[in-house]
Amino acid sequence: MTDYCTQADLDARFGADEILQLTDRDADGVADTGVLDVAIADAGTTIDTYIAKRYDLPLAEIPAALVKVACDMVRYALHKEDPPDRVAASQKDAMTFLRDVAAGRAVLDVAGTEPVGAVDDVIVEGPDRVFSSDTMTGF
Repeated sequence: MTDYCTQADLDARFGADEILQLTDRDADGVADTGVLDVAIADAGTTIDTYIAKRYDLPLAEIPAALVKVACDMVRYALHKEDPPDRVAASQKDAMTFLRDVAAGRAVLDVAGTEPVGAVDDVIVEGPDRVFSSDTMTGF
């Protein structure tokens, strides 16, 4: 399992005050790192589950798209109940992106890594056609 984001990534995207508010479960003014660590690990496990269908893990580098997805997932998870609409929408978009990666509709920009099972050309071989426009002339 890979951590696709850090507290610094979350602070940069959403502001340190918001992350502190979401992670300070004992109200002592200090982020409870255990809460944040669990949310980051859970997001990483979910991301791995989807991208492992197309990419060998661990990735050599973490693309910016996955950092964003992880941040959105962690933020959503930190809202214990009733997240704001914009947070829920970001979570939904993150999951849609992961499904698209798993289905091959989206490709991660990872240098030197080809999607697992990528095929350039499909060649089909079989017997000659029995019915064609030439053999069916007059029918």
